[in-house]
Amino acid sequence: MSPEDVRVVAVVVDGKQGLTRLSAAAVVPAPTGAVAEVTEPDKILRWVWTGLDALPAELFEPSAGVLAAWRQDLDVPAHEAHRYRMA
Repeated sequence: MSPEDVRVVAVVVDGKQGLTRLSAAAVVPAPTGAVAEVTEPDKILRWVWTGLDALPAELFEPSAGVLAAWRQDLDVPAHEAHRYRMA
């Protein structure tokens, strides 16, 4: 994948429990044969590639925020945040 393949679509800022979080979302071509790998098993249970029509009901809040900023038509859990969509 080259840098030209990466398209930043949104930046989301929220503040939970006094902590400011900034999350950015980028769209890249679907990986062929790629395996999602957990590199921080003490923090993350699993990574899974899914289609937009098969998103899990429970999402990490910043992930839900960037998905909602990118595609308002997606049925994702509400996430209180400031959303900045990119052109």
